[in-house]
Amino acid sequence: MYYAVSEQGAELFNFFVGLCAFAILMYFLGMKLTWNLLYIFPIVLLFTFFTFSFGVILGSLNVFFRDIGILWNSLNPALFYLTPIAYSIEIVPQKYIFYFKLNPLYHFYYIMRNVLYQGQPPEMRYTLYCLAICAITFVLAFFIYRKTRNGFISNL
Repeated sequence: MYYAVSEQGAELFNFFVGLCAFAILMYFLGMKLTWNLLYIFPIVLLFTFFTFSFGVILGSLNVFFRDIGILWNSLNPALFYLTPIAYSIEIVPQKYIFYFKLNPLYHFYYIMRNVLYQGQPPEMRYTLYCLAICAITFVLAFFIYRKTRNGFISNL
């Protein structure tokens, strides 16, 4: 568990270093600096909390079900294409947007885009969705980890 926390912290540090380079680039490309950009820090921390909880779920289940790792490696690229990261949600036909919103990552990226590209504070509705997703994922991770931890092999 401690290894996962340190790994998450290292990746978070790398993200913030990259974010600084991104901010400098966006400034030279004409982005207006506003106080709303500071919302990106709690959003990223919330997303970090979600990914850590999801990683605990996958890691705990992978100890007992080795197909989880194989399934995740297969689903991960699909999840990337179903999340509007490299494209805007406006290009998706209206009849499919409902399915995109079922993806938990959609809501995180939606509020990140609004803060970074539009300079707007995150919408309360999507922020509450993200908080609910984090809470549900954390509760699941907590119970799954507690249930499966006795089956882990310790390296201590």
